[in-house]
Amino acid sequence: MNWQDPKTWNTGDLLTAQDMNAQLRDNLRYLKDLPYVQQTIRRNSNYTTSSRSFVDIDGSNLSLTLRLAGAVMVGFLGTFQMDRSAQVCLDLLVDGVRLGNERGISCLHFSNSNVTQSFTFTFLRDQLAAGEHTFRLQWRVSSGRATLFAAAGTNDPPIFFWLRALP
Repeated sequence: MNWQDPKTWNTGDLLTAQDMNAQLRDNLRYLKDLPYVQQTIRRNSNYTTSSRSFVDIDGSNLSLTLRLAGAVMVGFLGTFQMDRSAQVCLDLLVDGVRLGNERGISCLHFSNSNVTQSFTFTFLRDQLAAGEHTFRLQWRVSSGRATLFAAAGTNDPPIFFWLRALP
């Protein structure tokens, strides 16, 4: 189902069932049924890295593909821990191209070692050509070793990663 550009009504225009269906029902269905994909990660082990350059966190589970055209909203929620005072930086790889600069799209600073912090972001990526697009989450640290919890322990939170096409 495709979006129907709203009709410009003029005084005296006849209102038909076909017009109402196209203008109201079909456009509301289109908005309600915009494509999305989500992943909740619960594993037997957590993710760790000591990489100073951006690497995939998990090329399988933290890689989402969605068919769309135009804009997409990307969301992430995870809980991190660093073994020292340092930064963990996140970036998105979209169709093989990183979006951020040398610090990615966002960094989380840890002022002390072994502190646990939740981190969430939403990111709007627009001007995507019609077709299938793959989004992969990447990370790096400024020094030390980072852990991303993935529900490996009884109290560890899961990871949430999602994409939602926008009209």
